[in-house]
Amino acid sequence: MPQGDRLDPVTRVLRLPAKRRGAEHLAHAATYITDMAREKANKFFRETHIDEVEMQALSAVQWQVDRLSVLIPNLSQIVRDSLHQHMEHLRSAGASDGTGRRTGYGQAVQPRPSSEARSVQAEFSGQGGKRGPKTGYEDAARAAGIVARLAPEGDWEKKLDEICEALDAEKVPCPKTWHAKDRTCTCWADKIERPIVIKALKHRLGLARQPRKPTPETLA
Repeated sequence: MPQGDRLDPVTRVLRLPAKRRGAEHLAHAATYITDMAREKANKFFRETHIDEVEMQALSAVQWQVDRLSVLIPNLSQIVRDSLHQHMEHLRSAGASDGTGRRTGYGQAVQPRPSSEARSVQAEFSGQGGKRGPKTGYEDAARAAGIVARLAPEGDWEKKLDEICEALDAEKVPCPKTWHAKDRTCTCWADKIERPIVIKALKHRLGLARQPRKPTPETLA
């Protein structure tokens, strides 16, 4: 078999001359990474506490994301969105065994490369249907606005209780994994472990800071 046939799509697209790189090549490489992340999630879902699955799956493909990010700057967010959607499918298909893991969900949910390829291609080719901002990004932006309002000097960790109350008052959803692990935890104020709350808020603040590529809908 020729050596080129053994190359993964990311390596192949990086080796292509710039003039020969089209949206289809980039979409294929990006879809390869999102599929890899979903497959990792399937594996970790059987072996790892559910709160850690999404993070570990993303970490497992981060090196490929870093390689391709030079060509697709928003690739990391594309992979996160795809992985988060896949986790929702896994959770809905699973049944809790009381340990925080999921069992008895039968076959793992398989990725759908064709639809992923179309959506990924639309992200950086400027074509396709209307693609408004993701709900996760909107929630992160709302959370960032509350933090900025209550802690304009940046010392928001000192005002964590006040921020959690404001997040709940403005109906900014807390991480779904909190409720999956503890059924009594339905909002930000319910979570008593401060390090976990801080980690969740830091994630949303980081997401809110990431640039979002304008879509045809927002440019109209």
